[in-house]
Amino acid sequence: MWGIAFLFVGSIIGAGFATGAEILAFFGGLDFPPLLIGAFVVLTQFAVMFLILNRASKQTQKSTRFTKFKKVYELALYFILFTAMTAGISKLFGAIAGAISLCVSLFIVFLGFNKMVVINRYLVLFVSTVLFIINIVFLNSGSFEIGNAVSAPSAIFWAFLYSGLNCCMMDSIVKTALKTKTRREVILASIISSLIVGVFTFLILNSIRTNAISSAVPMLEISKNPITLVAVLGCIITSQFSSLFSIKETLPARFSGVYFVALVCALCFAMSFIGFSNIISFFYPIIGGITVITLSIFYIRNYSDNAIEPK
Repeated sequence: MWGIAFLFVGSIIGAGFATGAEILAFFGGLDFPPLLIGAFVVLTQFAVMFLILNRASKQTQKSTRFTKFKKVYELALYFILFTAMTAGISKLFGAIAGAISLCVSLFIVFLGFNKMVVINRYLVLFVSTVLFIINIVFLNSGSFEIGNAVSAPSAIFWAFLYSGLNCCMMDSIVKTALKTKTRREVILASIISSLIVGVFTFLILNSIRTNAISSAVPMLEISKNPITLVAVLGCIITSQFSSLFSIKETLPARFSGVYFVALVCALCFAMSFIGFSNIISFFYPIIGGITVITLSIFYIRNYSDNAIEPK
């Protein structure tokens, strides 16, 4: 259960999350306390995870235009996320490091799901501990204000979009987890991962506001030291191989071999030169919104189908 929970977290804490860039993009303009934003993220994250679990539990789905669109959309967003992770590493460490990280992710993904879970467990434990310590050091109790109550609907709206982004590549991971774990274990893992993500959203946003940071990589502005860099790199790699795993699992069987997936890696590397900041500011909110919408459509359609089935 804990291994799956850490795998869920590992697929979320990528370049945008670890550097604080995506948290700043989603919540930086809100006049609302970080503590309550973190609480909203916990609730919306679990709500989205529940929708994903509900969809993944359905073993058979009719081939409709919607499901075909969903397949194409999922491949596109996994590709964008994988490209973003590569762009993040290239921005921080150079293009050669970005290329090396692609090779590492390719190797990890083809080790198999169980070994990927083990590797991810230790990586997430390390980076989570470092990020927690960094953010606790920079907490400022003065930022625990009540905030503007009028901003609450906006905060909830952006929390849903943010959770949609966080969970956009969970579908393949949840389906694979359900093959070896019970539904109850996956639900508990979803709760644990939602709590972890919500806590870190609060901590990172609070640190950014306390230090009045607005750069493309705010967390590295707050704590400029090699340990922080290593932790951020670990976050990016966990999300990078999670997104590559999702690409591999979503591709048709005849295209999921090592050579074709390696070709996908090469294409993502070329696309990463669009730039880390450009990808996050433009694509991430769109991805979050579409993920929530597609999950809601599936849930409503499935509920309607069940309601009209003869008793």
